[in-house]
Order: sequence, then C-alpha cells, then structure tokens
Amino acid sequence: MAFACPNCGSRKFRLLHPRTVSERFAELFGGYRLRCTDCGTHYENPWTLTDWLYAKCPKCCRTDLSFWSRHYYRPPAFVSFLIALGAHPYRCNACRHNFASFRKLKARYQRSRTKVIPSPTKTA
Repeated sequence: MAFACPNCGSRKFRLLHPRTVSERFAELFGGYRLRCTDCGTHYENPWTLTDWLYAKCPKCCRTDLSFWSRHYYRPPAFVSFLIALGAHPYRCNACRHNFASFRKLKARYQRSRTKVIPSPTKTA
C-alpha cells in the first residue's frame, strides 16, 4: 500500500467498523475508513481510482500480498468455496491474514533484504 500517514509516516492501519447505514453502504463500493495504529488519526478513502481494481487485505487494507497454499493452511468453508469459483488465495504478511479475492494482485510482497556486514576476523 503506497499510502502513509501524513502525521507520523506510518504504514500501519486498521479498518474502522461502520457506524451508520451510509458508511455501510459506502463500504459496498470500497469506501473504507481507516485509523493509523501509531498516532490514531482517522482517514477515509486514501486510494486513487485505479487502486479499487486490486486486491486488498480485509484487515489492514495493504496491497502488497503474497500467496498461500492449501498444503500448509486449511481454509474455512467459505474461502474454499471462493477458491473453487476461481478466486486467488492471498496472504497479507503484515497482519498474517489469509483470504481469497477475485481481484488481481497489485504488488507482490518482498521481504526487505538487509546487507550482511562480515565481522572482522581476528589474526593472531
């Protein structure tokens, strides 16, 4: 997810539950309300129009996802039904949530690679 909090720069967000009927109706069309977990600031619709085409994590709304396999994870019956209909099995590595979606993948999750600095060898 390319969106970062303007106050603290964090990329950690949680979905807020809809409180009114209009907020529930807006969620049907992708109008999510988010809260930054670091500073507590609330946001509505931080994405552009083209971002609605891609899969998002239902818990934290991140778009950098990876895949999961049935070999390692036994999904609930509804998720298995969606996969049987042709949905893709996605995993959010930020919140470790497995889900299925018919939308395509925007960005594949890649672990950040840290540069390994060799330790100095002692010479006798």
